[in-house]
Amino acid sequence: VVIPTAPVVLAIYNIKDGKYCQHLLTINYLGGE
Repeated sequence: VVIPTAPVVLAIYNIKDGKYCQHLLTINYLGGE
């Protein structure tokens, strides 16, 4: 899984994944997934 660095991309990814969280913890979550 490529970790998005842009907040906008991060938000879009979360929406598509069914989750919406603009916290730094989300980046860690994406990295673990």
